[in-house]
Amino acid sequence: MPTEVERARDRYLLKLRKVLDVIADVTEVSHVQMELPLRCSFCHKGCGIVKVLVSSNIAGLHICDECISACSKIVNEVNGGDT
Repeated sequence: MPTEVERARDRYLLKLRKVLDVIADVTEVSHVQMELPLRCSFCHKGCGIVKVLVSSNIAGLHICDECISACSKIVNEVNGGDT
């Protein structure tokens, strides 16, 4: 007959399996979302609207040439005009 500790462990492992199943389901959904048209993560313009869309090594994150230009201007202003 299992002890109370063993029963608690089994309940915990069952809950953990359920959580891992949910994570697996979410991961499958994110792969489906990746098949949608790519968009800039900042301005949300689609890849058909901007000239260049740069992908990061983090899945699903992209930045367009227009946002890169805007960021570059901000950095230059912060640095006092230095490039």
